[in-house]
Amino acid sequence: MLVNYHYYTVKTLAYYAGFSDETAQFIAYFSQYVDDYIMRKPFIVDREPPEFFLKNSLADRLCDNRWTFAPCPTGFSLLNSRSHNYQIHTLMPFHFILPVPFPELPEDADRSNYRCIMASKKDDLLINHLMKETVEKVNLKDKYSLMALGMMLHIYADTYSHDGFSGFHGWENEFYIAGLETKHPWQMISQPSFRLRNTFLGKHFAKPATNCNMNLAERIFFRTLPSIGHCNADSVTDFCERKILLYTKMRKDGDMESVIERNNSEAFADCSRRILKILCKITGKPAPNSDEWHILKRKLAIAQNINNQKDHVENKERWSRIFPNISYCYQKNKFIEIKLQRLNYKNRRVLNKLDIDSRELSDIYSEHGDQARAVFPMISRDISDLFFMYNELAYKHVYNVTGEYSSIGSMEQMSSYQEIALGTTPSRRQKPEAGSRR
Repeated sequence: MLVNYHYYTVKTLAYYAGFSDETAQFIAYFSQYVDDYIMRKPFIVDREPPEFFLKNSLADRLCDNRWTFAPCPTGFSLLNSRSHNYQIHTLMPFHFILPVPFPELPEDADRSNYRCIMASKKDDLLINHLMKETVEKVNLKDKYSLMALGMMLHIYADTYSHDGFSGFHGWENEFYIAGLETKHPWQMISQPSFRLRNTFLGKHFAKPATNCNMNLAERIFFRTLPSIGHCNADSVTDFCERKILLYTKMRKDGDMESVIERNNSEAFADCSRRILKILCKITGKPAPNSDEWHILKRKLAIAQNINNQKDHVENKERWSRIFPNISYCYQKNKFIEIKLQRLNYKNRRVLNKLDIDSRELSDIYSEHGDQARAVFPMISRDISDLFFMYNELAYKHVYNVTGEYSSIGSMEQMSSYQEIALGTTPSRRQKPEAGSRR
């Protein structure tokens, strides 16, 4: 799902559940923030990190009363997605959560078991257990628990858009778009007609159905992308109003013949109703009855149906028009803003060669800058409590899903970074394996 859902829909649901505007904004902000926080390179802080990070070797003291700190990225980064460590510690836990904790999978697990499963399909899924634990700990006056709720709502909602996909690179993510419709949910063509037309055209002629609005170049491009998450299916799975027909494999040596048909508008509406019930349980407000929900569902569907679901200007105008009593405003640095600076001004030539602007280098939300920060020791002199709080929650979630806070590779990276920051030559180390049995 995109910001259209993670922020705007969640903010609306929190409002209808009885949260104050301030609290609803805080929850919705951290629901969307999961997608935006991509900072992964260690950097230096002049404030001692909380005990959690020091105890778990996620921060370390330098010799000059400064500390190195390893952030826990939660957002999607295309440049990093090929890394197995990134797949297991970011993509899978926050966007394609496994049905069970990673350590509980057998060594030779069928890769189809890596696929994310919609939260409503089984009660004993890992996401449902984690959501229950999070809700039980929520305190309306405690920002830590509200931040955890926002983070968990993102992961919960993503099980609906990422149902059937995994966060790893493998054959289980080989998909082929056969049919795609974009209409208001109440104007969809009939289910039997959609199934018959797309099954016949897609399967028997081995080409996309005529109602697929992707051109040939786009279809070829997405088929050539690595099979990670829903790369082969583009972002069609994230759009609220789309009806999709996909072909996929059920086994490694199988054909692309298994049909998956999905109506996002209905699936996402079910997700919204379940989230609303979860939030009402926290506030104690009665959940809407059938008639009230039908009205709200229709308004949500109208608000969600926009061309560019990432466009904040269009989103804010549309949602404010349909829900005039709710104020919408999402800015990445609203609650967490960090100013990074180069520790020294060496390697200017490298900066120019990489075509990196100094402002981009200091922006924790810049994917290009994140890559460049591997070369430049960075320091931040003003770290907020919310930043440490968010990273602690992220690391704890990674541990609950994978059984470890980070990979061996990440620890080696921070150790090397310390040597660079202190002005010594990094020692030659044997590169560890990808950090997992697979």
